[in-house]
Amino acid sequence: MANKFDRWAVPLLAVVVIVVVAVAVIGRASPLSFKGDLLTQVMPNLLAGLFAIAAILERAVAVLNNIWFGEEREEHEDKVRLTSKQLHAARVEAVGVMQAHDALVREAILAGSNEVLAKSAVAPFAAKATTLDTNVTALAGNLEAAGKNLVAIEAKQSRARLAFGFIVALFISAVGVRTLQSMFDVSTLSRDQVGVFQAVDILLTAAVLAGGTSAISAIADLLGTYVNASRKRVLERS
Repeated sequence: MANKFDRWAVPLLAVVVIVVVAVAVIGRASPLSFKGDLLTQVMPNLLAGLFAIAAILERAVAVLNNIWFGEEREEHEDKVRLTSKQLHAARVEAVGVMQAHDALVREAILAGSNEVLAKSAVAPFAAKATTLDTNVTALAGNLEAAGKNLVAIEAKQSRARLAFGFIVALFISAVGVRTLQSMFDVSTLSRDQVGVFQAVDILLTAAVLAGGTSAISAIADLLGTYVNASRKRVLERS
């Protein structure tokens, strides 16, 4: 699957880049200019709004995800917990049998009793140990399989959460919540450019919202670091 994707992804990306650049050059696209108060007013207000929307979106998607996958995930979690407890109990029992065997051997050695060391006396311990070892191995395999199933369900849930979040965010962006339009002055653009710009803005905003509050917080932290560094340089120069 990955090799098939690699075969067509790079040529497709190259075609898209060539087409976009050609259209921009042939159509003589006008350049955009940033708004003057971008760092002091626009970005803080924009990030605050996006963060609030993303937080609401995350909660809504989480609820829907629990409705769809909650029961299945809980079943796998219960199976992992039950198998883990059974494996722990089997291991404890196996250790107990081995300790009882060792204690019997030590007592026989101290007492000089060769009959206790005979195979007939040790055989029950060996049989029990073999049975427990087989049980432990089987339970360990069951636990590993249950863990893989749980990971698969969580991955499926994560993909569904991302897909549904992007779809909802796409509708939110389409009705007017925009990122790039808040940052740039689009008054100089032609009608065609505005249409393309809005389409890109809708997709970009939807992707940012679908990324969740953590992604927006990372952007805010990066912006804050840059602003603080810029202020420090200005103060040093003055």
